[in-house]
Amino acid sequence: MELRQVFQPADYQSAFEADVAGFNTTWWGQRLKRATDVRVDTFSVFDGGDELARVEVDPNGTIFADYLGLRTPMPGAEVTFFEVRADRRRSGIGRAAVRFLRAAYADQTMFAFSEGADVFWASVGWRRFPRADGDAAYRPLFVSAG
Repeated sequence: MELRQVFQPADYQSAFEADVAGFNTTWWGQRLKRATDVRVDTFSVFDGGDELARVEVDPNGTIFADYLGLRTPMPGAEVTFFEVRADRRRSGIGRAAVRFLRAAYADQTMFAFSEGADVFWASVGWRRFPRADGDAAYRPLFVSAG
């Protein structure tokens, strides 16, 4: 497997192929901007020619809210979207993708706001930090251990 950075080919076009079954098209085919306005890094995980996962990272993210045990504001690379293709989930691909990302952003703290993936982020060794105000309406914050 390998992590490949992919780029938006033209204004208002996705960096990702639209016709690959098993990915959430809302995530990867909308929110499009002019190519010169894109401020995120986009990656695909491939095994040969087979696309297995997609990732969007904001390399200039910042955690602003107060979290217990965490000094904020804290800059870092924010994983804004992360998806393993539906038919390949729970096979170690997500774990491998996170290892690739940690290597790509080795000089930065990485973090993600989990949306129904708390077990996954904890399983790859990222630490959950609760909000200082206790507000459970926000997505849980996970920060990389490396």
